[in-house]
This record gives sequence, structure tokens and C-alpha cells, in this order.
Amino acid sequence: MEMPTTYVVYKGRVPGVYDDWEDCRRQVHRFSGNSYKGYPTRVEAEGRYARYLAGEMRDMRRNRMKTMAFVMMVMTMLLVLSEKSPSTTCNSTFLPRLGVATSSRKSSVSATRIRELQQRLADQEQNSIQAAERYHSEMQARLQEQDQKFEEIRKKQEEELEAVKKAQEEKTLAYEKRQREMDAVLNLLLRTSQPPSMSESQGN
Repeated sequence: MEMPTTYVVYKGRVPGVYDDWEDCRRQVHRFSGNSYKGYPTRVEAEGRYARYLAGEMRDMRRNRMKTMAFVMMVMTMLLVLSEKSPSTTCNSTFLPRLGVATSSRKSSVSATRIRELQQRLADQEQNSIQAAERYHSEMQARLQEQDQKFEEIRKKQEEELEAVKKAQEEKTLAYEKRQREMDAVLNLLLRTSQPPSMSESQGN
């Protein structure tokens, strides 16, 4: 099992990707509900963190849509009530927060104002979606760039390893050749330095 070299803080003081354990620990130490995990490479860590952020964006859009639907339902109910009882007073502070004009004695919500609020909420939703898509595209481009760099580093390491193997083989062949030459010289010296045999000396 590979040891983690990069850490992702999903929930902490400052979420993000960290290359040092101490930096990661400072973000999660004594932080209630912290969530983090270590990964063997930074590429994998950034990929996991990008997928996590994309999921968070989807949840935010889903919650925003639910909130928008709830607000529109409330606005519709207020419009219906105001049309049925125009003399009804409204002292609530809910409508001013939504940007709807209210009166201390009478309150009326116009259909034009509701359309404006619908358009405003739709624009905010569209802006959020576009921002999420831009971030997702940027992260995808960054991951592709890192994958390309990783591939280049891998190829370079393979080339260096192949060069080392080739150099080692050349050294081995040179050593074997040198050894054969030394053996040949040694055999020649042994043959020339041997004393004449008894039969040769008697013949002479």
C-alpha cells in the first residue's frame, strides 16, 4: 500500500489540497465534523477534490431550486390572498426581505413584481450554473495538463532508465571483453614460461 503524499481537506478551516501533513493537520485539528483523506499522488487528490466540489455544486443548485420553488409558492399564496382581501394589513418583515413593497395598512403584490422576482431568481440560478460549469471546465483543463506533465515525466524516467540499462550493458560487455583479453594474455604467458619437458631435453 502506497503511503499518502498529498492530503485533501474536505471539511476543515480551509478546505483544499495540501502537500504536507502538518498543513493538513492544522486545518482539521479540533475542527468539529472535519473530513480529510490522504492520496499517493497530487493528481489523484486534485481529481477527487474536483469531483467532491462538483457534487457540492449540484447539491447547492438542488437546494437553491427547492428554495426558489418555496419562495414562488409563498409569493403566489400572498398574491391570491391580496386579491381576495385587498384591505388585509401585512406587518410581516418577510416581504421586504424579498424586495416586495409593503404598506403598514394595505399590502398588494403585483403580478409584475412576482415576474421580476422570478426573473431575478432565474438569473441567479443561471449565474450559479455558469460559475459551476466554468469551475468544472477549469478543473478538467488543469487535470488534463497535470496528466500530460505526469505522462511526460513518466516517459522521461523510462528513457533515463533505458539509457542506464544500455550503459550498464555496454559496461558489462566491455568488462567481459577485457576479461577475455586478460585470459588470452595470461594463457600466452603461461605457455611461453613453461620449462621444456624431459623428452625434449633428452632429444636435444
